[in-house]
Amino acid sequence: RRERQKQHHDDESQKNGKKDRLEGSDRSQHNIIQLILNIFHRNSIIPFATMKAIFLLLSSLLISQYPGLQAWSPSFRKVHRHQHYFTTGSYNIKKAVNSPRPFATAPLANDKKMSIIEAAKKVPPPPIPFRDTSSFVLAGKLPPPETEAATPSSSPSPTPPLRQSPSSTNPLLSPPRPIPDPYGWLRDDSRTNQDVLDHLRAENEYGKQITSHLENLREELYEEMKSNIKETDYTTPVAKGKYWYYFKMQEGVSYPVYCRAPRKEGEMFHPPICEDWNANVASTNQLSSLMEGEEIYLDVPALAEDKPYLSVGTISISPNQEFLGYTLDLTGGETCQLSVKHISSGKEWVLYDVNEINVRKNIGGKVKAGVGGKDVSEPENGTDTTTTPLLECDGSVVWNDQNTAVFFVTMDEAHRPHRVYRRQVFKSDGSYVPPEQQKDELLLEERDELFNVRITKTFDGRFLIVRSSSKESSEVHYLKLSHDSESDEEGRVVENQLTCIAKRRPKVLYRATHCQGYWLIQTNYGETPNLRLMACPVGNEGNGESWQNVLLDSEDGDNLP
Repeated sequence: RRERQKQHHDDESQKNGKKDRLEGSDRSQHNIIQLILNIFHRNSIIPFATMKAIFLLLSSLLISQYPGLQAWSPSFRKVHRHQHYFTTGSYNIKKAVNSPRPFATAPLANDKKMSIIEAAKKVPPPPIPFRDTSSFVLAGKLPPPETEAATPSSSPSPTPPLRQSPSSTNPLLSPPRPIPDPYGWLRDDSRTNQDVLDHLRAENEYGKQITSHLENLREELYEEMKSNIKETDYTTPVAKGKYWYYFKMQEGVSYPVYCRAPRKEGEMFHPPICEDWNANVASTNQLSSLMEGEEIYLDVPALAEDKPYLSVGTISISPNQEFLGYTLDLTGGETCQLSVKHISSGKEWVLYDVNEINVRKNIGGKVKAGVGGKDVSEPENGTDTTTTPLLECDGSVVWNDQNTAVFFVTMDEAHRPHRVYRRQVFKSDGSYVPPEQQKDELLLEERDELFNVRITKTFDGRFLIVRSSSKESSEVHYLKLSHDSESDEEGRVVENQLTCIAKRRPKVLYRATHCQGYWLIQTNYGETPNLRLMACPVGNEGNGESWQNVLLDSEDGDNLP
């Protein structure tokens, strides 16, 4: 009787779907699954539809391994009809969740699978750089130079690492620890290591091959972007002194042509534009004059001929509008060369490193000429024939009031703008100063590695602004350009003539420009969450103590007279 009752009880349980008898390891598996599902249901923060799809997928996989679970839960029984479609290789989760009945998705055809496989076989393997497991660098307190001199036969030790900031108080590791550097050989600041160049070329070629199927898409996107640009166009002429300044762009040419046209005294609006200035582009491939008396003072397309790369940094017109200073980046490394030009005659000179010239003069030798470089001893038609290296700067250039000297910024080994120089390039009569007679005068050197230096001229052209700044602090100096020609007893022109508006302070940023005898200063001074406008008289900066808030129609703060 007991056996019949037990059998009847089991039949009823299976019939009603209320219990599934799992024995041995199956029962432990059942408990684990139930625990996972309970945690997943109570603690999941993902959307319900996604959770449901993942649950169905998990359920189907469990049913395929444990068929007895189908009777344990209605959810498992419900998902049983989807079990087949999880194994077909193409299963639409969204449709499977929302569909009341099972459906089938046709698998990929064999020919399509083969085409994908063949395409994958054609993709070349990526270039793998050599891994030098024996290479390492030392980090910490390195031996003093005396130790190296005592053992001349040993290989020289690495240069001691620089701190993140000179004010850091963290001690260096002692003794130093070797740090693996298997790919350190890839660093080549000189850009001349043939192994590194070959690897970079291989990576570029690999990138082209694996993206070759996107060539049509790239061309389509390029044409779409280009269709929204008016390629043959010009900028609105801007009045400056005796001329209207503007530049023109021509379809199919990547660089602008900088032009100017005469301006009558007191003229507020530019003369009418010539209607047929672009009428002959199709036949002559050249643009006509935009305004009467047009003069091209910088033809960038002509400069870019036969050059793999060219980018214009700064274009600066001298105050008398007779000279031009401009910088060009010819490598893409954001290091520019500086050139000056006499606009009316068309003569131009590229500036060179005068320190190197002085060294050559002292040792009586010659330096191998580089880009545009020639021997100093071989003048040619009065043009600059200086030996290399060229002067390298950050791309900024400012003229002095006497139209004789330029200010520029040089960079250190880390490519950080850190020194401001002045160099006289023209005499008072307008003649060019020979390269061997040119001298660089240092105005300011920024030694804190967290700060960069930038130079600009105020809107009225009266002051040179030198700004040293980091992410959280800044300091501004200025030089009155009308005093630029005054020299002291030692012949120094502008050294020690810089005036600081306010010393750098932690968490304080500011910039300044001149207006009618006042410095207009944008700053977050006083823990201002956003920049505010302040002012102070020129010559009475007071290191920030005399700054006044510039307010309009307000009773708070100090209004300027």
